[in-house]
Amino acid sequence: LIELWNDVKKDVLEKINVINAIYSFVDTTEGGVSYNGFNTEYEGNALTMLINKSSNIGSINPSGGIDTIKDNKDLVLEVFKICYEKEDGNKARSYFASEVVGNLIEKALEKEYDEISSKSYSYEIVNLTPYDLNDIKNFDYKLFNEYEYNGLKGSLSMCDLIDSTIKKSDSEKVKENFALMGKYDPSTGKVNDGYGNSKIASICYLSKIDPLLLTMHNNPLYPFNGYTNKVYSSSFCFELYGIDIAGYINNPSFIPA
Repeated sequence: LIELWNDVKKDVLEKINVINAIYSFVDTTEGGVSYNGFNTEYEGNALTMLINKSSNIGSINPSGGIDTIKDNKDLVLEVFKICYEKEDGNKARSYFASEVVGNLIEKALEKEYDEISSKSYSYEIVNLTPYDLNDIKNFDYKLFNEYEYNGLKGSLSMCDLIDSTIKKSDSEKVKENFALMGKYDPSTGKVNDGYGNSKIASICYLSKIDPLLLTMHNNPLYPFNGYTNKVYSSSFCFELYGIDIAGYINNPSFIPA
């Protein structure tokens, strides 16, 4: 854990601020969402699990971006879940673990921001850890949740699928991956996770998934050009988009590159 703590981007005074603030967390409600304060049992269990995996986590170089996270997909997803879920499956916030894991993912996403900027696309920075260290609150870690976990999982799986060249038989898997990135609720006509589409998935889509989709085939009539402008629209839903893509893949005119 010490190796990990030393490897993140905060300097010593910033780390002290984080530790002091976390120890002072109390139960609070923000925007109708309740966040439990510092709990020694949750923190201890989460850190124990994280320390048991520290050598593997410490070997991940986040400067490699999402590709590096993808190459360590199972481990990253496992430690991500440690930050918001106890071993028994019940939800519990673990702040110190969130600091370590959050900094790893945030650092990896920095490379993706550069990639997105190079294409002149708009994007929103993902803050898994506190944005303002002078005013840290426990709800600053709210993106450690099952929706962002699913969004990351679906994004990484989609990248793997495209890398191996999508076939018509993969259409159901395409739909499953995009549903993880942002699920549609037919009863309300809206994305039903309470947070909109996954913020992590939105970055992965703009940086990795869309470019891969555009280069995996030779069909000049590919109908989804321009979806990069819609990702942050209130009407955009990854699950519905995935259904469209799967339908296109099943079309006889689809020709993998």
